[in-house]
Amino acid sequence: MKWIILILLFYNFLNGQKLAPPLDIPLEVAGNFCELRPDHFHAGIDFRTRGIENLNVYAIEEGILRRVVISPYGYGKVLYIDHPNRNLTSVYAHLNQFSPRIESLINQIVHQNKSNYLDTTITDLNFQISKKEIIGLSGNTGSSIAPHLHFEIRELISEKLLNPESFFDIKDEIPPVFNHILLYNLDIQPTEYTQKIDLQDINNGIVKVPFKNIGLAVSAKDFYTDYKNTMGVNQIRFYKENQLIYQIKFDHFLFSNQSQINAITELKPPHHQEVYKLFSEPCGSPIFNSVTDGNLQLDENKVTNLKIIIEDFVGSINEINLKMQFKQLKLKNPVNSEDATLWINCDEAVEIYNPDFELFLKPKTIPSCRFFSYKKNILSHSNSFFQLELFDQYTPCLKPFQLHFNIENVISKTLITKIYLSYNNEKLKKKFVGKLNYPFLEFENLKHFGNIELKVDSNPPVIQLVKGDLKKNDENRIEFTIFDEESGISDYHVFINNKWEIAYYDPKKKMLSFEIPNSINKKLNRVQVEVVDLVGNSAKKEFELVF
Repeated sequence: MKWIILILLFYNFLNGQKLAPPLDIPLEVAGNFCELRPDHFHAGIDFRTRGIENLNVYAIEEGILRRVVISPYGYGKVLYIDHPNRNLTSVYAHLNQFSPRIESLINQIVHQNKSNYLDTTITDLNFQISKKEIIGLSGNTGSSIAPHLHFEIRELISEKLLNPESFFDIKDEIPPVFNHILLYNLDIQPTEYTQKIDLQDINNGIVKVPFKNIGLAVSAKDFYTDYKNTMGVNQIRFYKENQLIYQIKFDHFLFSNQSQINAITELKPPHHQEVYKLFSEPCGSPIFNSVTDGNLQLDENKVTNLKIIIEDFVGSINEINLKMQFKQLKLKNPVNSEDATLWINCDEAVEIYNPDFELFLKPKTIPSCRFFSYKKNILSHSNSFFQLELFDQYTPCLKPFQLHFNIENVISKTLITKIYLSYNNEKLKKKFVGKLNYPFLEFENLKHFGNIELKVDSNPPVIQLVKGDLKKNDENRIEFTIFDEESGISDYHVFINNKWEIAYYDPKKKMLSFEIPNSINKKLNRVQVEVVDLVGNSAKKEFELVF
């Protein structure tokens, strides 16, 4: 028993220790844990790298290299390191390159697979990483829009996301601030905000509300040491008559709950993803341990006293108190039944069959009940031949859904393999290819409603050699411009004298680059570049280069 107690004490001691910082500059936050992002909560912390790339990145603790991913999208070049002694996994994303010994291992795997995309689990349990070991250089790879280090901490087995601020000393000098409040009428579905309440209106006295059953959402933001970056709050507490009725707290998070962001924030402009709903949607999954569902029932003969407290990770708070009362008003019917032919219960599975398409929704795909509406347009010109507006682009989607298009007699069979689906929403331009089950083209895991088009891409990608073959400051790198204006780049390969070589594609710059292997002497070399787009159109170009 004595030994068990000692072991537990030692384990608790280890887990109470701060981790080594992943950068050797003061840790400054550019994006914090679980702040609101398009379609997801931010899974970690973005650390500033002073606007530059290639800073040393360090392992926060001793561990074992577990996983490596290389992609032009998402996290770009990313490392996953397990720390069994802390029951943690650390994640380092958007790296420019890995350390020499990691790079050597990864290059072997990439060459074996002859693929520039990589997502591999390291099976060698002896690939030990030391605490404070340099594991790579910071960068801007993947979907990053500026140089920084995206950093995560997860539980080792469950992969539950943890707030990295718990493990580091990060300066936070500015308390969170309120912007405004949105009011939702919960007597109708779908739930939509009906009124914006400014802070000035709150301070002027009692807010009269024309609905008895309401929900509130708060627009709030946080800062750390300056006002350069707007970030999310760590915690929100909502009180009615001094009794806590709803709470949001971002100490940890499950990946399986990522889509629930569409149930707790507003998707419609001008408040797009800037508010936190302080109530549960009828078919949203509960992701916070709240006392109630946050729904308020107002009384015409009684004033309801409410309080909202926002808090950052270090405990700095801000609060507002407001008084609300129901006041009967004559309102227009809020439901627009135009094009609304079917009422959808959000907690039931839905199958919709139309001569031109089929739609399959799982239970709780949408957070609240609503009429199903759509608009379609079949075109006979240009590369776009079928347009479909499904609900609208602001309708929240909580689960993947299936959409099957009937393409019989709509397009020539010779072009079927060149079809792709394109979203044309205001902030979404994703593209997908479907599975042919003639006469249907099936898309199985779509996650957005709104403006959808079926298009045909018959044109191959474009390949161009960057003028001035060798860069002045980097004579070992060759760069090409590659792009595809329709379905987009899917794959790419570089051969030097008929030998496959590692290359990296940066879609932000439309740049394909590769390092000249040390084994090649400076002489005339034959360089072949092959690029394939999403629907399989390919382009090949050959260059004779001296290096």
